[in-house]
Amino acid sequence: MKHKNQRGSMSQPENKPLTKETVKVCYVKNGKRHCNEIPEPVIFVQPGCVWCSSTLGHLRGRGVKFKQVQVVNKKSFDKMVEVSNQQGTPVLVIGSKVVVGYSPRAIDRALGIKR
Repeated sequence: MKHKNQRGSMSQPENKPLTKETVKVCYVKNGKRHCNEIPEPVIFVQPGCVWCSSTLGHLRGRGVKFKQVQVVNKKSFDKMVEVSNQQGTPVLVIGSKVVVGYSPRAIDRALGIKR
């Protein structure tokens, strides 16, 4: 998806990971333990955002380590828009996957958790 940058020209959103770190995500399905190695999730949140709190709780409940970015200034806001083309929070970025808003199924899919 193309979007306008500040100069008004068209560009592709950034597809490179926001972090080089990886994390292990484990879950149990049909009585069997499964683990995936994924890029460290980065979540953009704002103070007082209920959906942000729900998304953080979901990640913590899954035992996932992540990097949290508070969107409280222009620099963090611009970075969030650059990687997601979205202006609302929460925005969860896992490698090249982006989940906007609170959606447990979409979050689990991005984490590689199969239901």
